[in-house]
Amino acid sequence: VHRALARGTGRCRVCGLETRPAVAALPGAACYARGVRPAVIILAGLLAAGPASGDAPDDKTAAQLERQAERMIAVVRRRVARTSPKMKLSPAQGRALERWIRAGLGPGLEGRVARGTIELARVMPRSAVELLRAHHERGVSAPESLRIGRYLRRLVATVGFDGLERLDANHSHVIGRDWQQIDYSGERLDWRSQRRYWTRRGVPDFKKASHIHAYLTAASRFRYFRRLYRPRRSMASMAAP
Repeated sequence: VHRALARGTGRCRVCGLETRPAVAALPGAACYARGVRPAVIILAGLLAAGPASGDAPDDKTAAQLERQAERMIAVVRRRVARTSPKMKLSPAQGRALERWIRAGLGPGLEGRVARGTIELARVMPRSAVELLRAHHERGVSAPESLRIGRYLRRLVATVGFDGLERLDANHSHVIGRDWQQIDYSGERLDWRSQRRYWTRRGVPDFKKASHIHAYLTAASRFRYFRRLYRPRRSMASMAAP
């Protein structure tokens, strides 16, 4: 937002402060000194910049999105109906997710985030649900949510997995989470030992696309990964986000 607003001037049109190139890409970077909340900065920036091209889907795209959104909502409802406590959603969580998914049919920043997860749901529906929750419930920013969604779609297209459904099922519970937020019940693992092991390998959490890439790159070297998920190509073919 700052980059768009300060184009050619080096000055933020939201707060009037000058921005340096190093921080211009960070939404509200120059505004923090004014005590303005980032969400307000982003909204004000979008209003000042005017409507973005392609901000709302056209009729044909909207119809496709609506069909895919309903399939994603079906995944949410199955999670609500689960009898096992692991990965179960409460009815209130399910209703909130349905609202967030349907926001993808409209304009604005939240619409773009929702559309990004709906597009991801075509190939990784469980991960898409968790990515949307991560944005609304666990503090993953809109730009990073979009980045994670693009990365996972590119992963499927570039590497390809014959065991994609299993990969989605097994790894969705880490998407957008800190280690202590991951439910390891029923597994012979705990988050503290996992955090110690993986932090040394560039995975302090799963809230950034770069951290998810570091995890999948390292995990792909394990025999279980190749046996369960059957990647068609090496993770070496996958550029870092």
